[in-house]
Amino acid sequence: MSAKALICASCGAAFECGADDMDAPCWCMALPPVMPIPSADARCLCPTCLTARLQDSGEMPASTDHQDC
Repeated sequence: MSAKALICASCGAAFECGADDMDAPCWCMALPPVMPIPSADARCLCPTCLTARLQDSGEMPASTDHQDC
């Protein structure tokens, strides 16, 4: 199965998700887990917004790349 096109729940940016691809896992699998998913229909965040969320929660070192999210 190939990556699917998604829209970020935070900023509206388009990005690709490979969570269902066992041969080439999604880019997010390389990042630390974030807070619990609030519901089964929760939407994914783009790489920029997910990284920002991790930095804001203290799970990753802070940088200045995420002003838009």
